[in-house]
Amino acid sequence: MECVRDAELPGLLLRTERDALTRARKTVPLLALLDGRDEPLVLGADSPQPARYTGDAATLIRLYAGRPLTGTRYGLTGATERELLIFD
Repeated sequence: MECVRDAELPGLLLRTERDALTRARKTVPLLALLDGRDEPLVLGADSPQPARYTGDAATLIRLYAGRPLTGTRYGLTGATERELLIFD
């Protein structure tokens, strides 16, 4: 299994946005403000008031995947970690 580099993570999230996986899974609408990226990602169903995430791409992927978040720093308002899970 190949390891994903931090530099590749925003691209993976863009693919998630483009493929509408979060929309198909009906996750909470989320505006993701990623470290090192000028434009926010809009994930989940369309909403005039999406939840907001601030932090790095790797942590956001861990949130969506339900992986442990020990030692990570991020901001999440308007949703719980459980509401972001794509994989149960």
